[in-house]
Amino acid sequence: MNNETPAFVYRHQVQFVDTDMAGIVHFSNFFRYMEAAEDAFLRHLDIDLVSTIGGKHVSLPRLSATCQYSSPLRFPDKVDVAVRVKEMSRKTIRYSFVMSVDDRQVAEGEVLAVCCEVSEKLQSIPLPEGMRAKLEAYLADKS
Repeated sequence: MNNETPAFVYRHQVQFVDTDMAGIVHFSNFFRYMEAAEDAFLRHLDIDLVSTIGGKHVSLPRLSATCQYSSPLRFPDKVDVAVRVKEMSRKTIRYSFVMSVDDRQVAEGEVLAVCCEVSEKLQSIPLPEGMRAKLEAYLADKS
């Protein structure tokens, strides 16, 4: 990933309820942090996760999500979640997330989302041009 690529940074304070019996953030919460960071990132760009575009109900459901853990998070850490657009295809967005506390990286992850029209069933559709244009500023590989 190009370190020159701008990142949107979302800060989350770990809540006691996020931790397990060992006092460490349960692994599943990292996925919640990534989703909250994605939502904040899209709101920053004036994009809604669920919207109506051209009379169509449009959303960005997940195709996959991964997370690699490198250091524990504990209550009441403040974790910064850096969001970048790793790649975009005609219909999908792959985000990368780097989570850190101060200078200590705690995890990194990826989410692949697909643009869909939501009706009786989900139907993948091309990313709307306005959305694509706003996301391109955060795209890692602009080739």
